[in-house]
Amino acid sequence: MDRRCFFRLGANNRRSAMASFSKNILGLKRERSVLRPPGALPEEDFLITCTHCRSCANACPYDAIEIVASDDGSILDGTPYIDPFESPCRYCEDMPCIRACEPKALIHNEQAMKMGRALFHKEHCLITQGQHCDYCFRSCPKRVKAISKSKEGTPEIDHSKCVGCGKCVFICVSKSGKALS
Repeated sequence: MDRRCFFRLGANNRRSAMASFSKNILGLKRERSVLRPPGALPEEDFLITCTHCRSCANACPYDAIEIVASDDGSILDGTPYIDPFESPCRYCEDMPCIRACEPKALIHNEQAMKMGRALFHKEHCLITQGQHCDYCFRSCPKRVKAISKSKEGTPEIDHSKCVGCGKCVFICVSKSGKALS
């Protein structure tokens, strides 16, 4: 066993011990307060496993992955997130962010690939205001296709398919507020 492997094994054991302590003893339950990159473990496991190495952010060809920076020493500090209002996840075919994550805080499985889910706000949709718009339909990744047209012509989101990439949120041009969030 080389030195690097020795220390990685030690770090993984410490993370496992901390995970067990925080879940079982403290009863820690963390809800996601930021949109994580695709493949993120459940939030408490993610926070324990992520080493803040920034490899996922560096691997993202679209610079969609940002790093949390706060002045208050938050537990989220240094962890990756996606702000769909600034730059959504493009849901790359080869998922370079997942491949770059050595600690395996990002993994490739169907459940973990869902980052969030889009919500439709009818009152802000241009179609309900009598205007033509199809941006959200066209922006949804082709291999996902979670947005279809309802009988009224407005977006209808299939939450079983939606991965929460944020492309529809980013592309929405409604001036009264985002029709999707």
